[in-house]
Amino acid sequence: MQETHIDWAALYSAFQLNTPEIACFLNLNEGTVQRVSVHDPINARLRSSPLLYAPIENIPSRLQYDWVTEFLPSVVDEFLRQRLEVAINGKGAFRRFKDILMNTAEERRHWFEFRDRKIRLRIIEWVMEQGLRPNNPPPWDSEGHIELHGEEACAPTPIKKVPSLPQNYKNDALKNFLIDWMERHAIKPISPILIEALAFDLSQHFRISAP
Repeated sequence: MQETHIDWAALYSAFQLNTPEIACFLNLNEGTVQRVSVHDPINARLRSSPLLYAPIENIPSRLQYDWVTEFLPSVVDEFLRQRLEVAINGKGAFRRFKDILMNTAEERRHWFEFRDRKIRLRIIEWVMEQGLRPNNPPPWDSEGHIELHGEEACAPTPIKKVPSLPQNYKNDALKNFLIDWMERHAIKPISPILIEALAFDLSQHFRISAP
């Protein structure tokens, strides 16, 4: 296996990206992530160099479905859990699942936290599948929780509370929420770069404005 220093934050961001206009690749030698437009000639060049660049594809729908079924037993509200169990059967399961969660803020938050942890664990598996041995550990533990250091590690943590993500992780979560919101309301997608800039500006605004 090849030893490489991985840019975990950039890799996490690439796995969260859900815009078909942008392609992401992991540089297998440097551990960095490169984003290019799918219409850019560089995209074809990177895809034709599998020994140097690994394309970062969307997480398979089968795996995401497994995550949903694993998440459902954690839903405390029995009526809501039954609705979700019915919703995930048949074509359009993910959309129905999301539609129901849109009206349940607390469970929606739990789902996003659960999914984020699964994505972090999937990233580690994916890196290993590329034949890489990271010489720097990811900023999360073996269960996908973000690890805290210094003063944050000494602070008391309420039961079942998931540590806050670093700011760059929050930016991507907000960006993906905006994309999903536009799809839900049938708004024609705008430039992914503009979405990313908007997500960053919003996250910075609320971070600075928070008491």
